[in-house]
Amino acid sequence: MLASHAMDALAPRAAALALLGCVAACSVVNPHYADGDTATAATSAAASATSDASETAAATSSPSSTTGTGTGGGTSSSQGSTTSTGSTTADATTGALTDATTDATTSGTTEAPPPPMRLQHYADGQCELPLWCYAFPNIWDGLAARFYAQECFTGLTPPFRITRIGYSIAATRGTPSDPAVALRSFNGVTPSADPILPPVLLTPGDVTPGYHEVALDYMVDASSFCIGVVAGDFGTNTGLGMAVDKVAPPPGQSFYRVNGQGGCNSGTSFLDIAATKPNPTGQWCIDVDLQPL
Repeated sequence: MLASHAMDALAPRAAALALLGCVAACSVVNPHYADGDTATAATSAAASATSDASETAAATSSPSSTTGTGTGGGTSSSQGSTTSTGSTTADATTGALTDATTDATTSGTTEAPPPPMRLQHYADGQCELPLWCYAFPNIWDGLAARFYAQECFTGLTPPFRITRIGYSIAATRGTPSDPAVALRSFNGVTPSADPILPPVLLTPGDVTPGYHEVALDYMVDASSFCIGVVAGDFGTNTGLGMAVDKVAPPPGQSFYRVNGQGGCNSGTSFLDIAATKPNPTGQWCIDVDLQPL
């Protein structure tokens, strides 16, 4: 059976599917992000099925307004508090953003570039459990499958460049095969089936348990996007257990897709964690750095 109250009918065998903050620049005033361990406000959307596509190629349906290239090269670091890389602060109670930046010029004529900003939804220090397919009742006994985790961010002011992604992995089965960072568009209901730019290929060291950071170079001209990690495969007997926090996400924010056997297969659909309520139910421990342009 599935470790999801909403999808028991999908599991033909005794396996559980553990399907499974922003500090922003002054142009972004969005209460849906949290600073540190502050939970996010809900957005309303529902997940819908999308068509299958390979994560190793750029999407043919990419929006013409989104251009750029992806470059990788991951470096790992220990899990810690995610803080602003700019000079904007966030109210810890409401999530409302407060501009702490004054306009600066050079030579009296050139305006200084906007400060970078870090976006995250998850609560710091709560990224302990994996959300993946596992052999019931042991949540740490992950089953072989290809797993896609996507966290969506909305209400942004384009254009901007995504310069870094940070993410936590709680557990793995073997060395998850063909790991990559995938950037997808978001229509308010579900991530796009295909990446909108070429995925950034990761190394085996980028998908070990712990917190990781990978440098990116994605230029985006859209107010919303989804980003996350994909790895593992039934054929290689590997699996990826991305970490979630202990806060149930609002609808239309945290999504997954899994391709394995039996109850560990969602087909071509991205599913909304808020709707399926898997065990554990939480927000993906994924954060990103943006540079407004």
